[in-house]
Amino acid sequence: MTITLLPVDAVDPDTIRKLDVHESQMDFIASNEESLQELAERPECVGFAVIAEGAPVGFAMYALDPDDGNHWIYRLMIDARHQGKGYGVKALAALLEHMAGIPECGDIYLGVYPENTRAHALYHRFGFRETGMMLGEEKVMRLDRPSKLPLGASSRSAADGIIAIPSTCPAGRYDATEAATGFVRRRPRTSSPPSA
Repeated sequence: MTITLLPVDAVDPDTIRKLDVHESQMDFIASNEESLQELAERPECVGFAVIAEGAPVGFAMYALDPDDGNHWIYRLMIDARHQGKGYGVKALAALLEHMAGIPECGDIYLGVYPENTRAHALYHRFGFRETGMMLGEEKVMRLDRPSKLPLGASSRSAADGIIAIPSTCPAGRYDATEAATGFVRRRPRTSSPPSA
């Protein structure tokens, strides 16, 4: 199984809008409709469709946050029909691999609701740690030095913006058999997030 991150503008936006998480997860993440709107309004945001077996199964978005100058994962979601297949793990690995290739990208931040235990466990497995800070109701987590991540199993095509994680990536690091869908909800903020 290969997961591909494809620039979101290469995919029909209605297909992305139709992807949704389980009802019990909806409080943890913005809808893809909201995410696509934010992507259109904020030039610092970069969005990807998560592709598996030739079809979109999720959405991811990151940004160099203009408020604090740090790179943040704003969204990572896998459609409810495709959860439990390891797509979330591989999508996060591909996103981190992409971000590690950005010359000015230092530590990577995200916010996660404390009750979103599956996402918290996923991020923790990848090396994200709590900063002790909160952004609204979310715990802020940080991944140190992404350029040092051992993500050598992935391949990237800079020419067409496709990033792929093959099924042969190290199972010890990206265990696709565990519950592995990550959900990040970033609400519009009224003040700058805490800096590291």
